Parts: sequence; C-alpha cells; structure tokens
Amino acid sequence: MNLERIVLKHLILNALKYGKANEKIVISKIIAENKELKDRINEIKEIINQKINEINNLPKEKLEELAKEFEIVLEKKEEKEFELPFAEKGKVITAFPPEPSKYLHIGHAKAAFLNYYYAKKYDGKFILRFEDSNPEKVKREYYNAIRDDLKWLGIKWDEEDVLSLNLEEYYEALRLLILRDKAYACFCSKDKIKEYRAKGIECEHRNFSIEKNLKIFEDMLSGKYKENEVHIRAKIDMKHKNYVMRDPSLVRISFKEHPIVGNKYYVWPLYDFGTAMLDYWEKITHRFRSKEFELRTELQNWIREALGINKHPIIIEIARFEIKDQLTSGRKIRELIQKGILSDYDDIRLVTIRALKKRGFLPNAILDFAKRTGISKSESKIEIEVLESINRQHLDKYANRYFFVDNPKRLKVINATTKFARIKFHPDFEDRGYREILTKGDFFISESDFKDLKEGDEVRLIDLYNIKIIQKNENEIIAEKISEELIKDIKKIHWISLNDDFVKVKVIKAEKLIENGKINENSLREIFGYGESTIKRILIGERVQFVRFGFVKLESIKENLYEFIFIHK
Repeated sequence: MNLERIVLKHLILNALKYGKANEKIVISKIIAENKELKDRINEIKEIINQKINEINNLPKEKLEELAKEFEIVLEKKEEKEFELPFAEKGKVITAFPPEPSKYLHIGHAKAAFLNYYYAKKYDGKFILRFEDSNPEKVKREYYNAIRDDLKWLGIKWDEEDVLSLNLEEYYEALRLLILRDKAYACFCSKDKIKEYRAKGIECEHRNFSIEKNLKIFEDMLSGKYKENEVHIRAKIDMKHKNYVMRDPSLVRISFKEHPIVGNKYYVWPLYDFGTAMLDYWEKITHRFRSKEFELRTELQNWIREALGINKHPIIIEIARFEIKDQLTSGRKIRELIQKGILSDYDDIRLVTIRALKKRGFLPNAILDFAKRTGISKSESKIEIEVLESINRQHLDKYANRYFFVDNPKRLKVINATTKFARIKFHPDFEDRGYREILTKGDFFISESDFKDLKEGDEVRLIDLYNIKIIQKNENEIIAEKISEELIKDIKKIHWISLNDDFVKVKVIKAEKLIENGKINENSLREIFGYGESTIKRILIGERVQFVRFGFVKLESIKENLYEFIFIHK
C-alpha cells in the first residue's frame, strides 16, 4: 500500500471514530502500525495537511463508503453497561464527597457523574457531601463553587450533607470507641508514631485506662491541649499486615477558624473516621472510589464494626483518573496563580470545570466523556484529544460556520467581477439560512495559505470561484479567475472580502501548559486577523466554527475588537 493510501485510511478511520480526524492521533497510529515509516513523518504530515479538511467535511455516509473502498473493518463494540452489584430499585444511595479546598476538575466531574448516574439509574438517592474536616484547607468560596460547577454540568443532588455540622455525633461515636477499649489517647510525636507503625511497635500510651483516655478526650474538646500534642488512635494491631490498620489516628486538634462552624470546635475527624461514619449515617449503599483507597476499606469497615455496625457500603474500585500532561494539583495551581503564570482557576490552560466552561466545552460533552471512559480498574493516562473529540461531536451540529483569516495577507483577482457569495451558516442545516458577502476581487487570505501557494497553482475560494496564481511577491498574490465550477480535487481556501464590512478578531489559544514534564510559561497565544461582517451577529458566549481554523467561543467585544477563545480543532 502506498503512503498516501495508508494516510487516507487512518484519516477516514479516525474521522469515523471521533467525528473529525485529528492530525496527532493519526500520525501516532500510522507509526504504531508501520514502524518503518518513522523517517517519513514530514511526508505523512504533508499528505495529512492536504487531505484532512476534505475528509473532515465529508458526511458520515460518505466516510462509511470510503471505509469499504479502503477495506477498513469498523469495530462495532456493544459493551454491556456496568450493573451495580446487589442493587435494588429505589434503595440505592450514593454520594459525591469533595473536600471544599479547591475547585473541581475533570476527574472530580467523572467521580460525581458516576455516583449521580447510578443513583438515578436505580431510582435511588444522590447526596452531595462536603468533607470539610480540615479547617486549615477549606474555604467558604469552594462550597458554592462546587455547587455551581455541578449545577452547570447538570448533576442534581437530592440531599446535601456537611461533615462539620455532624461533629457532636462524631464525638459520641469516639466516646463509645474509647469505652469499648477500641481507641486510646497517644502523646507520641508524629514522627514517632510513623516510626513505630513502620516497625510494628506499641507505644507506652496504648495501655492507658479507659477512664484516663476519656478524661484526655474531654480535655481535648475543651481546648486544653495544643495542636499535635495528643491524638486519639484506633486500637487495632500494630503488627497488622495492612499498614493502614496499625493503630491509625482518628482525630486531630486544630484551632484554625472554620468557615462553617467558626471557632466552636477544636477536634476534627481524620479521613477514614469521617468517611466511615458519614457512609453509615447517610445509609450509603454503593461508593465509586479510586483504587488508591483500596486498603482503607478494611479500616473503615473496622471503625463501623467496632461501634456495632455490621452493614457496609459496597465499594466499586475504579482506576485513578488522569489526563496526560494536564495540571490538576490544587497546590501547584495555587502556586502558578500566585506567580502570575496562570490568571485564575478558570485559566483556559487548565482542566478545572470552570476552565473548561470558559474555554467553551459543553457540559453534556463532559458528562458523555465521563460515561464513555467508564469504570475501569486499569491505570491509564487519557489524552486531552479524547475529550476534545467527544466535545466536537456534540458541538459540530450546534456551531454555525464563519470565515476568519489569521495573520492576513492580500490576494487580488484581476479579472473578477462584482459577485455576492451565498454561504450557508451550516452545510447540514438548510433551515439556518445563509449570508451574502459582496466581493469585487480584493481579498485577505490566511498567512499559512499564502505561504503554501505558488505561481501556477489553482485553488478554489470556498463558495465563490476557482482561481489560478499568476504572480506572488512578499506581501500579495495576484491571481485570475478561471471558472466557477466546483471541482472535486482542487484545494479549497477560505477568505475575507475587502468589500465586506469585515471585523477585527483576536483568538486566544491555549497551548499545552506542561511540556516534557515542565511548565510552559508561554503557553497562552494571541492570534489576530479579520472576520466576516456577520460575526457581528454572534452573541457573547456563543460557540461557532471558524472554517478550516477550529471551534471558538465569543468572549468579549472591546472597541470593535471581537475576542474569541479557541476551543479546539
């Protein structure tokens, strides 16, 4: 098979799979299947550049015809949807338990969606739970931000719970654990606790009497002890094969003011104690949880059983969710904001929900992405292009088409006559109408097209006519009109008419924030050019497609400059 046929095959397959072919994915697939083509990447790129727009503009039916011609076998996987084990209609209760210490990102969206989706599937109840037991991290702004992000995604909760409003119940549970000799007060330092747990050694405080432990706990509640001076630890087994079970701390002291309960409390549940009890009090039946918490299930079950509770939620372990080369760490994002490298949590180079919203992703596409990536126990890094391809499928029918040329260069058609180009707003939807653009032979074209064209080339100005390049200098191309007939194999370029009331356009484009494991500080790019006059009809926040450029969202209009955000190709 010749190189062009190999490239076309993969372009067609990729377009059928994701709605539009993606250059990077196509190249990686070709090289993966044909190692000997590694040295011909530039040739591959050239063929892709020539053919990708043509392939991406074909309807699905035509792509399927070409697939047969190229002997492409289309996989039709009918995957059975995951069924919750031991689930009864109307009795399933799930929860999404964020800590209100940062803004939600795409990974949180997936966790929230899975718990929400399966609660609804079984006519059950979905709870939004704020696990706000660390006063040093939680902030009031995050509670509302989380609520707003979930609402925008279309995730609706039936009930809301806040850990900090349950502290008295935690104290009662802890008193009961102490009375049953299942918990004790420990004055060891953090380092000593860590060392003894690693070595499986019991400390001298483990044999305090129940009465002494209770007295120490009550003194902790009254604020007698300093932070980290004393801990209440579960009394399990310091030689347990599961390290997590080696007498873990259940609560800690913090005098930091809490955004919900202020300075009323000083003793706070740590993660396992906090989660174990809320799962019981909320009657959670099923939990989707990252595999990294797998070893903690045994401890959480022990806590409940030590209190006489023998019913536990069913835990569905799923692989940790990660998008390749994307920053999700709240700490690192805060650092970059403080340094001025990122503008805020909605900086379009991030994958926080508010950043994806600002960039122009559709909420239903994000949920579709969460559903399609599904429930897996295999660790993997997903490319951002997968999310983009799913968003493209949702956006393609929705977005009207407009002409925009970046870094514009002049084109003059010397024998052109006055002509109104009649261009549909969307090639697949006649009912959306069309616009008429006045042309008299003077145009702007994009710099990339300008560079590619050479004397003698024949190209078509989209929805107008065919021209032949007769002269090219540094700043202008001179051409002549040769016909109006639509020729199938001729290269097609978009344009802006100088006789149209065109507008100035700026496009803000996010490049990869992380490159080769390092932060790329110059990953935000501004692209300037001209857009057709009907861009004036676009509303702020509207998503459209600039032909042969990509999907964009109108962000603002300032002093006759139309500012768009680039979504993706």
